Amino acid sequence: MRLGRGPFVCVLLLGSCVLANAQEPAGEKSQARTWLAHCERYREKAAEKYGTYVDLLVTYQGQLSLNGQKREGKGKSSFSYQVGLTQRLWKDAELYIEAKGGSGRGLDPILGSVLGVNDDAGQPRCLYVNKAYLSQSLFDEKVQMAAGKVDMTDFFDGNEVANCEDFQFLSSSLVNDPAIPFPSEGIGVVVRFAPVEWFYVMAGVADAQAVETEMGTNTAFHDEDYSFSAYEFGFTPKIAGRQGNYRFLLWYDPQPVDQINGSGVKRDDAGFALSFDQEITDRVTLFFRYGFGHEQVRDIEHFWSLGGQLAEPLPGRKDDVLGLAVAQAVLGKDYRDANAAAHTETLLELYYRLQLNEQFTVGPHLQVIVNPAANSSNDCAVVGGIRAVFSF
Repeated sequence: MRLGRGPFVCVLLLGSCVLANAQEPAGEKSQARTWLAHCERYREKAAEKYGTYVDLLVTYQGQLSLNGQKREGKGKSSFSYQVGLTQRLWKDAELYIEAKGGSGRGLDPILGSVLGVNDDAGQPRCLYVNKAYLSQSLFDEKVQMAAGKVDMTDFFDGNEVANCEDFQFLSSSLVNDPAIPFPSEGIGVVVRFAPVEWFYVMAGVADAQAVETEMGTNTAFHDEDYSFSAYEFGFTPKIAGRQGNYRFLLWYDPQPVDQINGSGVKRDDAGFALSFDQEITDRVTLFFRYGFGHEQVRDIEHFWSLGGQLAEPLPGRKDDVLGLAVAQAVLGKDYRDANAAAHTETLLELYYRLQLNEQFTVGPHLQVIVNPAANSSNDCAVVGGIRAVFSF
């Protein structure tokens, strides 16, 4: 798919409405803003009267490979949308359902980066339910539980400034740790216990064979009983009045996996990871991630990333954000022995998020990938792009 006409036109039209609204005389409202205001009032009434809350997110990503062997002029886009429904049930209990869809595979199939340049790409055109779970809080929210079709990355390996491809970094490696073999959304259970304000422990089990576009009962209950599990504990202290989050994670995957050197099959794989973020000033927050996987069955043996975000990068632009980060995938010895050109892949990403109003953000991003596809024979790739997001 080339730089998408349909999604691109939608984004331009929406952007035109926003900019027109920003330029109109005081006291006057555009039709788009009036319509959104009506929708917001209806949503608030539904939430208050029926306990029903609906949200919408639409994202457009346009990317262009600026250099690199056989990549000049390669432009790709992706378009995704998701609709979420939260329904309040009994005391401290909610049902959450989310449906997604989209189009466009982005530049990842062309570049072959193991770190990924667009975590938002690859959505199927059909609308499907990717999450549907019941959550319950107990004992003044000291205990929180979720069960149903869950996304394990919603609960584990979190980060305040590197965890969302829609509003933060776009690379998959700067959204979640690629050394952790998280399964697709599927049937699972997560329990979190926070005995004190500054400490928590959490455990989760999910179907390791889940398929994102299916509800998951066929693999969770009628196939091999392979269950991916994760265990995390974290400290959330305030250091000199600045919030910090320090997470430590262990994971276990029982599925049989072919060993890279061809010597057989290995089961019961395990690894560990950590994810830190710390406020430094009112405007600066830094982060660091690390992950480890077994070199016999995982291409990436070590992964690390670090960076941060700056709020109000320009005077007066209090809601804007500037982000800068670097990530690196260090391949295991078995993979390097089996692939002569295999080499460490490094990615640098810079983005700016311009907050036009409460619903609309837009901004450029730039990525530099050294040894794309973890191959030393590939030229350094430079990717530029634009991201536009409508959230309601």
